[in-house]
Order: sequence, then C-alpha cells, then structure tokens
Amino acid sequence: MDFSGRLSAFPMADLLQWAMNERCTGVLVVRRSHREKRVLFRRGEVVGCHSDDTAEYFGRHLVLQGHLGLKEITFALRYCHQRSVRLGVALRELGLLSEGQIREALRQHIEDSVCDIFLWRRGVFFFTEQDWPEEELSPDPLDSIGLTLEGARWLDEYQKIRGIFQHDNIVLHRGLAKLARRDSALQRLVYQEVDGEKSLSKLHSVVQGSYFRFLEATFDLAMREIVDIEETGGATEREASREIGIYDLLMEQATEEQNQLFQRRMALPADLLEGFYPFWIRSPRAADLEEYDSAVAALLQELDGNVSIVELLDRFDGPEEKLTEALGAQLRGRLLALLPRPAEEIALLAEDSEVGAGEILSRLPPSLR
Repeated sequence: MDFSGRLSAFPMADLLQWAMNERCTGVLVVRRSHREKRVLFRRGEVVGCHSDDTAEYFGRHLVLQGHLGLKEITFALRYCHQRSVRLGVALRELGLLSEGQIREALRQHIEDSVCDIFLWRRGVFFFTEQDWPEEELSPDPLDSIGLTLEGARWLDEYQKIRGIFQHDNIVLHRGLAKLARRDSALQRLVYQEVDGEKSLSKLHSVVQGSYFRFLEATFDLAMREIVDIEETGGATEREASREIGIYDLLMEQATEEQNQLFQRRMALPADLLEGFYPFWIRSPRAADLEEYDSAVAALLQELDGNVSIVELLDRFDGPEEKLTEALGAQLRGRLLALLPRPAEEIALLAEDSEVGAGEILSRLPPSLR
C-alpha cells in the first residue's frame, strides 16, 4: 500500500499508528530540505532507521553514549572496511562490545533517530512496500506505541529547552560549577568544547549525534550552572526552511518504485552480464528500433551473437544508460537472448564435440544458423 503526504497533515505519531494498524512491511521515507530518513517496518513494528546525516551514524552514537572511545571506534571502522562487514559484526568479532550491548545500543540508536522526526515541523513523506535483508534489520523490533510515547516526551522536553535556548545562535561559556562523576560522555564532550565563542549550532557541529540529545545534555549542564549563556545573539535559521514541494515528493516516490522494480528484475550483477553476447531471436523490425536515437539503433542492429555487451558499450559514444536501457527493454520483451560465448566460437566447438554441429546449430535460432 503506497501512502504519501505532508508531516503537517500526518505527524509522526499518526504515521506510526497507521503502520501498526495496517501491519505494514516496507519503508517510510521522510524528507525535509536537505535531510532524509528511512524508517523500516516489518509487520507494523519499527526494525530500522537510516539517516543521511553523518552526525547521526551509529559509530558516533556509540562514542557519545560512552560505549566506546574514539580510538576504539576508529579501529572498528577500519576493520569494517578491511573485512567488508557491518559495524555490529566488527564490534562483536573484535570483542569490543558484547552481543547484548550491541543490540541495546542499536535499539537506542534507532529510537533516537525515529523520535527526532517528531521534532520536524515540516516535511513530506511516502511509504512504499518493500522487504529488507535480515542483516539490515534490528533483531529487536521497537513497539510503535512505545516510540510514540517517547516521541511525545521529546516534544515536551524540546519546548521546555527552547524556553531557555530560544535559538541556535546562543553562545555559552563555562560556569562556576564543575562536572559531576554522573555526567555522561556526551556532557563531558560538550563541556570540553564550550569556550565562550561557539554558538549552539557550532558546538553541535563538533559534538554531533542526535541534536535533541545534544540540547538535552547541554540544557542540563546549564540548569546546574556548569555552563552559562555568554550572549544570546540573533536568531538564525539552523537549516534551509524550504519545504519540498508535492511534485518533488511524487517524483521521488516514482523513482523509488522504479529502483525497486529494477532490483527485483536484476537477479545477476551487471558486471557479470557484460561478458555475454546478445543476439536477436528474430531479425529486428523497424518498430523495435524507432523509439531509439540513430546511435543506439545502429548498435542494436549489430547484435548477431558475436559482439559482447562490454564491446558495445566501448563503441557507444553517448551515456551508457541509454544503451543499457535499450538492451534491458529488448531482453524483457523476449526479443533478445544472451550467449555465454560468441556464436562463431560455439559453432567451432560444436564441430569438435561428440555432438554433431548440425544438431547444435539446429538448437540455435534461425538468425544464428
């Protein structure tokens, strides 16, 4: 079931309730200005949330929550790159965190990322049905009702915080009180960066992580006079305020659906197919080629089973996508087929085999005999 709209009409709490009632499996894409999040659902429960904001990546979350230090997370990320494994797998294999610690940290990270959307005053969304590989999903689904309650708490706390930190251009300096032993890794990092010159927005650009968690930690320090306001400055937009138009949303949804369709149909990797030799099952008609420009049509006419796809791409001067789309269309239309070797080579092999050449050639389409 596809569903799209604006957050002003369907806030996040309503979207979670809808997904739970419909027992949806798929992805909810939420966008505003230059930000995007993808909330993954399976049977109405949240099993993942991906953000395109690098400040919200899982590795940074682990550091800010005190699970790992910068050296440890750097070592783990290098291990990920070398072994081509996910961060959670690397942490377990390296013995940096236990399985239980990884799962709880991942659950908290997903919860924070989803609850952050509750604070978006504007934006657009679309939901599309889609299943995901198990390795991309949290083993511990998050209950939508619990997320809704936590998101509502975030909203209440955010309004309280904005009563003091009215905008993000406020500059802080260190206060008279000192950090306590109970203060979190996030609060210690905030305190370390407070210098009487950085605004809230600049502090966050250094600290990173969930912006609400950053504000929450900094607000607590301010209430205990560990930090104080240096100057209020003037309000500035933290990010571009342009709201995505409904036209852009629909185009995004259409692109998403096309990508899913392509992924379902593309069972083999493209680099493997490049070594195959396409040929026409029947001679191409004018109607088969009329929708293509002259360069594409000329190459399509050369498909005799002796020219590989990679050779065709080398000969083509235009964008590769134009030629590959044409080949894909003809393959889906069952007008083209692929040979693992050139047709001429297959004929020579047939002459040397125990099976007669005539028998093998009789199995080929008329265009190749």
